[in-house]
Amino acid sequence: MADPLIDTAILVSFLRNFAPAVDYLSGFDSHARPATHGVVVAELIEGCRSRTDLRAVDRLLRQFDVVTPDAADVLASHDLLRRHFLPNGVGWADCLIAATCLRLHRPLVTPNLKHFRSIRGLNLLHPYRTTR
Repeated sequence: MADPLIDTAILVSFLRNFAPAVDYLSGFDSHARPATHGVVVAELIEGCRSRTDLRAVDRLLRQFDVVTPDAADVLASHDLLRRHFLPNGVGWADCLIAATCLRLHRPLVTPNLKHFRSIRGLNLLHPYRTTR
């Protein structure tokens, strides 16, 4: 299985010292760099209320490889948005993350399974119920 991408909710929970998120992220061995998505980086920055928050986000993100979407992901995210926004409330950022995961055949680790459950073919892992 390809290395998973870590979703925003886990990183926000880590920054808030939520023990299961801290445990999950500390569970990566020293040779493995976890990965996240460029959209997640933007969401974390947007959530900052101070320069102190921004420094904490920057410190955390130094531990991650950042996967960026390509043009095909953007187009695929539009199709996902058309199919999933009205019936399921899945927003564009989540559709772009999902499109990238689908293209790269990478699972998405998120506690927010309901945000992504309706997207066919997307491999979802719950961080606090699964093992690596």
